[in-house]
Amino acid sequence: MISAHGNNGEGRKAIALFNEMLRSGVVANKSTFVSLLSACGHSGLVDEGMYYYGCMLEKYGVQPTVDHQVYMVDMLGRSGRLEKALDFVMQTEALAEPGIWGALLSACNYHGDVGMGREVADVLFKLEPQNAGYYVSLSNMYVAAGRWKEAVELRNIVEEKKLKKPVGYSSIDVCSM
Repeated sequence: MISAHGNNGEGRKAIALFNEMLRSGVVANKSTFVSLLSACGHSGLVDEGMYYYGCMLEKYGVQPTVDHQVYMVDMLGRSGRLEKALDFVMQTEALAEPGIWGALLSACNYHGDVGMGREVADVLFKLEPQNAGYYVSLSNMYVAAGRWKEAVELRNIVEEKKLKKPVGYSSIDVCSM
């Protein structure tokens, strides 16, 4: 239910449900916090998300995982706090986790920060050198910034190395009620 509210941009309802859950005696776990942080991020409730992340271990006894850290970077990035997101990444023990860096790259792309995007992409190129998606994301940033030469150079690298984008998936709502 918390996740459903979050997916629909109803972060305040997700937080209210979380608090109601606790009052009824249900113990929060790692999955609960993934849903809660996602809800905060998708609703622009950055301060609330930071609060809940900050007290996960001490107040609720839940050790933050890489998944929680990815949602924190995503939340900070969505709100345009790219420097804060980068600082968060640098303070984690998950510097070798592509998911965290990928969330930051997506935020750089969304906000058009090509400089930070290039730095983040360089880290990802080292972590997952065969992942064409990172090259494509950076190339798209260059295109959006009118830096065609650099975009073409990246596309050529993808072709030369015969890189493939990892398989993804999508879902659709067939019968919306």
